[in-house]
Amino acid sequence: VANVKRMCQNLFQLDVSKQRLFAKPAEEKDIWAAELMEEDLKPINLYITTDETEIIMQELDEKVVAREQEEKERKKREKEEAQSLGLDAVKEAAGADIQAAAKAAAKAASQQDL
Repeated sequence: VANVKRMCQNLFQLDVSKQRLFAKPAEEKDIWAAELMEEDLKPINLYITTDETEIIMQELDEKVVAREQEEKERKKREKEEAQSLGLDAVKEAAGADIQAAAKAAAKAASQQDL
């Protein structure tokens, strides 16, 4: 994908960092059905799935890119917070289990003393 972006840079004088590439089968008329070629290091054949495929280049709007990056970071933070809360819940449940076991053991020990 990175090589295709460099070719587009040579052809259209648009810096690689400002390009977004999409791939779609040539017979597909709906441009919105195109798949984003998101990973620059992936081989192109992951996106080219038919004999005739069109590659569409979009010039990125810096504001849109910044907004998408902020959204990605927000989702990452939310996921981390959810995982942290889940881990806290597991720790709390484990602590409650230990306390319940200790109470049960103390109760059993006190009943044996009687």
